[in-house]
Amino acid sequence: MKKHVPSLDQVIGTDRSNLSALENKGNAYYYLGSHEVALRWYDRALEVSPVNASVLYEKGYTLRKMQRYEDAIKSFDQALAVDPDLLSP
Repeated sequence: MKKHVPSLDQVIGTDRSNLSALENKGNAYYYLGSHEVALRWYDRALEVSPVNASVLYEKGYTLRKMQRYEDAIKSFDQALAVDPDLLSP
């Protein structure tokens, strides 16, 4: 995952509102174990798209990993309010 961060930086440097790059940078930091940094990138993605179910879910998952359970539940609830089928197979 670490190898993808420079590429994502390049995309974000060109297009600061590239939702996919912002979310993927959060994902990269999540998998690197840098949950605080991941959370900041998810928040930046949510500035671009405040009701994006996928980003809200990833944010909730990160908050859960950080043992911020109440905040995680709020984020999961927001994600499901946007897309009730988000977790459907």
